[in-house]
Order: sequence, then C-alpha cells, then structure tokens
Amino acid sequence: MANHNRQEHEISKQRFWKAYVGVWRRSGLSQNEYCRQNNLRKNQLGYWKNKLGRQAVAANFVPVPIPAQEQKAEVGGSASGITIYLEAGMSIKVENDFTAETLVRVVAVLGGQL
Repeated sequence: MANHNRQEHEISKQRFWKAYVGVWRRSGLSQNEYCRQNNLRKNQLGYWKNKLGRQAVAANFVPVPIPAQEQKAEVGGSASGITIYLEAGMSIKVENDFTAETLVRVVAVLGGQL
C-alpha cells in the first residue's frame, strides 16, 4: 500500500510542477523573476523544466510510412523488424520476435511513465 501512495505522490508532484513550468514558459518572465513572484526555488523549477522536457522529447513519436516493398517478408517468411531512431543518435531495434509487453515497457520508460 505504501508503494501505491508513493506513486500517487510522485504523480501529484509531477502534475504540480508541470503546471508551474507551463505557466512560467507562457509568462515571458525570466526564471528568477517567475520564482520570486511565485515563492518557488529556482533550482526546483530548473530541475522540473529539464525533467519534463526530456519526457516530452522521448514521448513525441512521428509516424513513418513504410514502402510496400519493405513490408514484405524476407526469404524464409519472417519480417526483419524495425529500427526506431531517436534524437541524440540513439536507436531502438525491434526484431520480429519481440514481445509486445517489452516494447510497451520500453516506450513507457522513454515517456517517463514508470
């Protein structure tokens, strides 16, 4: 039960800071001035700005059309899988024998959901 309460607290904290970071971005104020006016610590706003920014980047997937010739199975009847290219030169190779559960977990981690 304690683990569930901790998760709820973390989600609540994330929502709190997401709201403040969003308002700050739209305010046009410097980070220092916004924190002063809202009685926030600058280092906390900076931490959450960076954390939420990384989550947003990881969660923004773009659909990529696959030409028909690449959709066909290779010799032997198995597809070759896909590669998901991320920013900063990272990529994820998903082979044809992947498990959906593993892919969901990877996407959740990249999206900051765990």
